[in-house]
Amino acid sequence: MFVIAGVTGHVGSVAANLLIAQKQKIRVIVRNEKKGLSWSKSGAEVAIGDLNDEAFLTRAFKGAKGAFVLIPPDFTATDILA
Repeated sequence: MFVIAGVTGHVGSVAANLLIAQKQKIRVIVRNEKKGLSWSKSGAEVAIGDLNDEAFLTRAFKGAKGAFVLIPPDFTATDILA
């Protein structure tokens, strides 16, 4: 099982589609059910939650042998690099 965070973006969706094409089991992390619907139809397991929720992430990554995590910076922060 591979977990993909950022699956609704350009890079994460490519990673997920490549794994699906290779018949790999994947779990995608999305913020709401609507964003996960097409992934569910393509055979992915869908985890709905918030990337800031440690308990959710612990459950979402459980059993994974690999993960692709591309999290954008918080552009509202005064010091993005911090």
